[in-house]
Formats: sequence, structure tokens, C-alpha cells
Amino acid sequence: MGKKKRKQKIAPSPAQPAFILGPTAKKTLTILFLVAIALSFSLRFYALERKPLHHDEGVNSWFLLNFKGCFQTGKGADQPGDITPSWLKWTIPITRSLDRFTAWQWNRGFNGWKYDPSNYHGPFLFLNHLIPLAIHESIFTLRCNIALFGSLLILLLWPLRRIMGRVTVVTAAFLLTISPTNLYFSRTNIHEIYLPFFTLAAVAAMVRFWESRKIVYLVLAGASCAFIITIKETYIITGAAFFIAIIFTYLWFSLPGKKDELPPRELARRLAVELNKNWGYLWLTLAVFIFIIVVYYSSVFTNWKGTTTDLINTLLKWTKTGQEGEGHTKPFWYFGRLLKDFELPILILGILGIIYAFHRRHAFMIFTAAWAVSLFFIYSLVPYKTPWLALNFILPLALLAGFFMENLYHSVRGSPILVALTGGIGAVVLLAWGSGISWRVNYIEYDDDSHQIVYSQTRRDLNDMMERVEEYAHRKAQGYDTEIKIVSDEYWPLQWYLRKYNHVGYWGKVIPDPDAPIVLGRTKT
Repeated sequence: MGKKKRKQKIAPSPAQPAFILGPTAKKTLTILFLVAIALSFSLRFYALERKPLHHDEGVNSWFLLNFKGCFQTGKGADQPGDITPSWLKWTIPITRSLDRFTAWQWNRGFNGWKYDPSNYHGPFLFLNHLIPLAIHESIFTLRCNIALFGSLLILLLWPLRRIMGRVTVVTAAFLLTISPTNLYFSRTNIHEIYLPFFTLAAVAAMVRFWESRKIVYLVLAGASCAFIITIKETYIITGAAFFIAIIFTYLWFSLPGKKDELPPRELARRLAVELNKNWGYLWLTLAVFIFIIVVYYSSVFTNWKGTTTDLINTLLKWTKTGQEGEGHTKPFWYFGRLLKDFELPILILGILGIIYAFHRRHAFMIFTAAWAVSLFFIYSLVPYKTPWLALNFILPLALLAGFFMENLYHSVRGSPILVALTGGIGAVVLLAWGSGISWRVNYIEYDDDSHQIVYSQTRRDLNDMMERVEEYAHRKAQGYDTEIKIVSDEYWPLQWYLRKYNHVGYWGKVIPDPDAPIVLGRTKT
């Protein structure tokens, strides 16, 4: 009997580019993307110390200084009482045993700092910002990681060029680079810029996995998702938006009349087949995902309670904060007004991009549209609102804006005059937007709270006050041993600016006859 011929398995073809470009156009767009990257780094690192620390930066810097002090003195930072819910009490003996088991691995100093769900958002910022702060204490080192990740966010757009098109990627790169909100909070030491960075990293990795079938991208996607969880408790909103977007896209292409598209069931079947062939790597992805969460929430294997009860507690605490507002309650239309006043090019082009996504039946862009709309409405419905939360939906809106420009380019590319005219108009809009709004609010009026994105920001007068304190303390008093009393209900970020002084008291209110060489307070007008 003859041998049966084996049927050759044909792997599903990777996603095709949204449009085809000629070599010259590709080269030009690649150069423009590199220009956007260079501009992004320049804008985010330029005069990084000019703006005084605002309230939340002061709080984060204080925690970071305590963290750094754990290394230097070997004394642990004070920890609050146990806030573990009763239904999680059973985990306490286990985590305490693990703590004792691993205590010998680290010096006493590091073991003193533990992630605290009642005071911190996620642990990512503190563990990563410690490195530059350990090298040198300055506002630049406090903010340099934020500026770095804000710049690298633009670079993460490049892996999406095959599925969205190069014009989309280049347009989105310039929009996000110049975006007043994105730029402002890429120069501020808070957690928020890391969320869009790792969200985009997860999306880009999954797209590249589908295109190339290389398992490394699946592992990178899992790692990015883990980092999202270590950043801030609002990861639950990002996850909900992704879930809604996936379900919506699946249902949309399941409707009658979508036969020209790849059926969702077939798409899911292909993905399942691909994962089934690499089952071991799926376990590797899960292991990497868990490992990253454990490293961060256990404070590098020194606080195992952080991986169980604290991980749940931070979600419970900040969910309550989001519902109650706690002084940050805003109306539903708060983010709509922010987009109108500061992100108008992204808003208008993004809405047009949503229309074109459905017109062209582009599955990835329909997913992106559902992702953007879901995030916008969820954040608008939550009472607690701050301007930096807008970064999460500005990102997908910028992708949609780029997709509209991709379609516009391919509509006029047959006419060099129309292409030049479109490019010229786009450049004028970017220049006017950048110089008229973004540059002004980021480098000139960065402490003017009449701007919506200038929020809890310390005024530049603080720099003059600290110069006067420094001069008086070292010329007429005892230098860093000078006693200083702060008799104001608001005092962040003075802890950072007065960190070298040995005798500073924070009273939190006006006190009668404060007896000290230097007394700092404020009057309400």
C-alpha cells in the first residue's frame, strides 16, 4: 500500500495593510514619523524643572523619599493598621509565613518599605522612580521616567502601521506629541501616563502576534497587561472598555450583510488553533503575567500580603473614592469640555475616523472606536474626575483621527496638488494648535488654573519663596538646622522643597504665637 500524502497545513495569512503605499511615500512617512519621535522627546524633556511640583507630585515625592530612606537608614516606613476585609482574613497567616521566609533575602532597610493600598495607587511608579532618584535628588529625576515613557508612547505606534496604515500612524504620532493634555501629564510625576503607554503596548503586541504568529509578542502582551494592573486601580475601567469593544466588534460583524468580512467565529477559531499549537507558550505568558504582579505588589518578594489582600484592598478603596468623588466630583460633560477646549483636532478628526471605520468595515478601527467611546462614557459617568484621566481615551481617539487622514490621503493621492494642499493645511493646523494652546499651557501659563488641565498645580511664586527661605536660613539663622513651622491647611509639596531641613513642623492650621525663625502660612482671599 502506498503512503498517504499528508495535507500541507496552510497558516492563516496575517492582517493586510489598510492601504498600499509606494516606496517614495513609505520613505517620506517614515522620515515624518522619526521627526515626530524627535519632537516628542524634545518637548517632554525641555525645561522639565520649570514647573513647580503640584500637590500629587509632592505626595509622590514624599513617599519616594521615605522609600529611599529605607535603604539608607535601615528603618521601615510606618504602615497603617490592617484593613483587610473579613472575607480575606484567611490569607493573613499564609502571607505572614511567606514574609518571614523571604526576609533573609533582603537587607532590613528594603524590607521596611511595603506597598500601602490606603495611600498609594499602584506600586509601579514608586519602584521604578526610585532608580533615578537614588542617583540624584532633583525635580528632573522625579519626572524623567514620566517624560521618557510619554515619549516612547509615540514609538509604540509604529508596530500598528500594517493594520492601520502609515498615514494613520504618522498623523496619530504628531497629534499625541503636540496634544496639550498628553504633553502636560508627560511632564508631571503622577501615575497616569503609564496607563496609555502599557495599554498601547498590549494592543500593539497582540496585533503583531496576529500578524507574525511569533510567540514573543503574546508574552509581551501578557507582560503589558500585568504592568497595567501595577500602575493604578483604574485598570479595571481599561479592562471593561476592552471587553465592551471586543464584544461590540464581534456582534457587529455577526450581523447580516457582513459576509465580505472574516466571520467572528472563524477569527476566534483561527486564534484558538494558533494558541492550541503553542499551549506551552500560553502558560509562559500567564507565568510572566503573574510574576510581574507578584514582584511589584510584594515589594520585590518582601511583603506577600501585597499580592493578595492589598491587591484587592486597593481596588475596593479607590472604587469607593471614584463613586464618592471626595472633592473631585465633576459634571458628566466635564471631559467633553476638555476635549473641545484643548483637543479639538483630535476630537473632530476622531469622530470622522469613527464614521470611516464603519464605512470601510475595518475591524480593528471599529474595535478602536468602541474602545474610545466606552472609556469616554465610563469616565464621564464616574463622579470622580480629574483632567489626567482623559489621557486614556485621547489615545484611541488619536488613532481614529489618523485613520480619517489615511482615508483622506488615499482619496486625493491621485492629485499632487491636492496632496500638497491637504498636507499644508494639516501642518498649519498642527502649528496653530501647538503654538496657540499646547506651548502656552505647558511652558508659559503652566500654573494658570483657569486652564482646565492645570489642576492642583502649585504656582511659580513657590520658587521665589523657597529662594527667600534659603537665603534667610543660611545667612541669618542656622542653615539646615533652622526651625521652620508650616501653619497652613495646605502644605504639599513643601515636604520636597524643605527635605534638607532638620526641624520642620507641619501644623495643618494657624496656631497662636508660632515661635520659630521661619513661619510659613497663607491667607484665604
